Amino acid sequence: MTHLSRRTMVQGLFALASAGTLAACNGQAPQAAAPETPATSPLTYTSSHRALMDRLADIIIPKTDTLGATEAGAVEAMERVLVDWMSPGDRNGWLTGLDQISQYLESQQSAPFLDAASGDQVAAVSALDRAAYERGGAPDFYKEFKTALGAAFYLSEAGATEELRYEAVPGEWIACLPFEEVGRTWAV
Repeated sequence: MTHLSRRTMVQGLFALASAGTLAACNGQAPQAAAPETPATSPLTYTSSHRALMDRLADIIIPKTDTLGATEAGAVEAMERVLVDWMSPGDRNGWLTGLDQISQYLESQQSAPFLDAASGDQVAAVSALDRAAYERGGAPDFYKEFKTALGAAFYLSEAGATEELRYEAVPGEWIACLPFEEVGRTWAV
């Protein structure tokens, strides 16, 4: 994946966020697009890709006192960008990246990643994260996936209003404030 691919993913996520806002302004709820893969793409988005994305999202941004990434709709947003917005080349790179992550995770354990016990899955993703950010040797795509997941989560309603603090009209400006006094960063 190139830097352009990450930009394409983030632009698509912003477009999806804008589309939902525009639809809401017209009194209509946004409709989820059915996954389709253009005939020009030699790779196809499969249920295995979706299952991997769901499981990675549950591990990377789990449900706590707020919704997790999957429950907040982050995976659906990423899927819509993948299917509806990416060029065939970027889509193929994305799917190849998911396959590389799956192969890496399976190399870390004796069973296929999605069939492994939950604790083993968490341990494998933790090892992948350490390898990606500390040691190297992990698929480069993992960082792009994690970035896109974070963007999709924090663009969701739950991510922006429950995980982050949100005020439509924020109060006074305090330039320097100890983090302990607020407990979370602000969405605005």
